[in-house]
Amino acid sequence: MKKEKTHWYDEGLHKTYGDNNNGLVWGINYIDDDEVIECEWFKTRQERNKQIEKGKQNESKRVNKTSTKFR
Repeated sequence: MKKEKTHWYDEGLHKTYGDNNNGLVWGINYIDDDEVIECEWFKTRQERNKQIEKGKQNESKRVNKTSTKFR
């Protein structure tokens, strides 16, 4: 699954919904088969970026656990 950073105003969602999503304007789109299947919203860019980094670390741990070393 791919993750993509997004922003409420860049997506034009304020025009569609007429608000600022209660201040939750920094988002992560979760993409599967080139389709956004979920979006998670945060109040700050730092919170959003921290979640992306946390996901990268978890992904790295999963890959390392399932890797097999050949000798």
